[in-house]
Amino acid sequence: MPYLRAGLATPLRLLLRARSLTALALGLALQQLFRSHDPRLRQAIGIAEAELRLRALSASLALDTPRLAAVPPRRRPRATTELARDILRFQDQGRLTSAETARRLGFTPGTLRRWRRRRQQRGELVLGPAQSPVPPNRRIDDPTRELVRACDRGSFEGKGAISRALAIVAIGVSKSAVGCIRREAPAPGARPAPGASITLLTSGERVKDLMRAHERRLRSRPSAAWPMPPPCPAIEFARRKDLHPRGRARRLLDLRDALHLALLEIVAPLRRAGADRLCLRLQRLHEIEAQLREQRRLVRARLAALAPHRRPHFTPPQRVEILLYKHSFRLSDEAVAKTCLLARQTLSRWNVAVESAPSRLLRPEPPLPDHDAALSCAAEILPAASEALRARIKLALARLCDTVPIAARKVGTPAKRAELPSRTPERGPRTLDAIRSRHPNHYWSVDLTFLRSLFGVYRPCLAVVLDLYSRYPLAWALWPSRPSSEDLASLLEEALRTWGPPEHLLVSAVVSDQGGEFTGEAFESALRRRGIAHLFGAVGQHGSIAVLERLWKTLKGALEVNDLPRLQFEDFERRLTVAIDWYARLRPHSSLKGATPRERYLRLRPACLDAQPAPRGRKGEPGTPHDTEIRYALADEKRLPYLVRWGA
Repeated sequence: MPYLRAGLATPLRLLLRARSLTALALGLALQQLFRSHDPRLRQAIGIAEAELRLRALSASLALDTPRLAAVPPRRRPRATTELARDILRFQDQGRLTSAETARRLGFTPGTLRRWRRRRQQRGELVLGPAQSPVPPNRRIDDPTRELVRACDRGSFEGKGAISRALAIVAIGVSKSAVGCIRREAPAPGARPAPGASITLLTSGERVKDLMRAHERRLRSRPSAAWPMPPPCPAIEFARRKDLHPRGRARRLLDLRDALHLALLEIVAPLRRAGADRLCLRLQRLHEIEAQLREQRRLVRARLAALAPHRRPHFTPPQRVEILLYKHSFRLSDEAVAKTCLLARQTLSRWNVAVESAPSRLLRPEPPLPDHDAALSCAAEILPAASEALRARIKLALARLCDTVPIAARKVGTPAKRAELPSRTPERGPRTLDAIRSRHPNHYWSVDLTFLRSLFGVYRPCLAVVLDLYSRYPLAWALWPSRPSSEDLASLLEEALRTWGPPEHLLVSAVVSDQGGEFTGEAFESALRRRGIAHLFGAVGQHGSIAVLERLWKTLKGALEVNDLPRLQFEDFERRLTVAIDWYARLRPHSSLKGATPRERYLRLRPACLDAQPAPRGRKGEPGTPHDTEIRYALADEKRLPYLVRWGA
């Protein structure tokens, strides 16, 4: 290893680079195993992928918990009423003791017991001075309250979303009433009514129907628009202008093969297990993932309540752990800064400090005496593998690092991004100032966004054609990389074929940003053939296409594609197919006055108009249970909830 003997890279810098290369090779090995024809092997590899996502979640939580513990108890921010309610619900769902909950979230057990005692005495948990109770003259009956609590235990997005979801099934409960019911304590020994329980009903048949329709839609496209397999990162890696491109790609594939054998060895017991045991293990992993995700949200909420200058500094070993977390999962500086509540300038200083061997800012524990220790630490990415395979991984990693030059970073803070000049095509398009969509097919909006894959193996790109009047997604497509102008033109033609030609040019304009995909000749010619005007959003102003930006936020938040990324392209397509269908048919919108996009686009009568005031009753009186249940569009992950009546 002549390059390593030269001593041009510090052991810590070598460790970070080796971790990044090992993560890339591990992603390649997982992709290769997913293409197997053995269904039992694919199911076992799916469990291994879920465990890797769980490891990433645990690593991010392990960075937040010591930071909160470093804050003196008297200086920690006081919990709000909503946060205290969420903490008690987290304790009840996880069946945790007060001591365990306090240890995880940075409280004292006495505080949790005091909250629970106050909730039992007052009937609801309100932090602050006690107020005189108001006689409940028009109290909502108990079955409706249990239904609201069941929705609160689900994955609904707050009291407004619960109120709009209840209106669709003809139950009228205001947003403020939902907030009051959420703060109340459940009656001792009370159980939810049969119609108010969360039923995890499978939606497998609906998912299969959606996937079959999506495949038919893909086959109807031209061959150029068919989504190709993700590009091989080894080939892209070899195209970089560095030394020995052929040897580097070959050695990266050698490292992939070593990790491939290690994964086969690890999942061998899983392959011998039955299908039922695999399903139970995957379900258990989903439950642990949901619990850790909620714990991380609560810990991060407490840290975010502190002013930035009052948050404790990370110790030198913790800074090394943050950099290892970044390179082990191939995250960007923006993602790590957002996860750890850091400034990008702070992360840049740490990256520069990696170059100096005796660094004051960074000190790994245990220390790294030489390059061999760094490679040994990087090869422990799969600790369950045998000693022989770990030695093979280390050898392949050393050969790969020998061909990859590790250039020194330039010392200094990152320069500010220059102002982008306005890119206006020569045809002089009309720039978007302010529009108001009056009816369906008046204005359409087209945009694309990038998603994160596990280990950053590739970057899937999602494009949607949206009707601005109804927020109805008319057509969408997913590509493994950035699409071309021809791909977006075929997507627009698909939307026009599906929903028919516009009568009297009802589609008067298409709104998009000024990316090269939208200013290309193929996209512009498709608009000219239809006689559709093309409006452009202002450069650098996200409000120009705010409706589609809100769609991206809803989809990414509901599926958590950035926090818990996936690896398989087919998995992205399956989950997005269900999520977009849920967004269009089942999710009521506040901007549409409680209607769904499908009802608004097809001019159907909104179901929320049939909502009747919730029945009233005294506390403890038996009421009529509602014939309503909670379902999930993604039943296996317990995501994308909606309400449905039994007779519907």
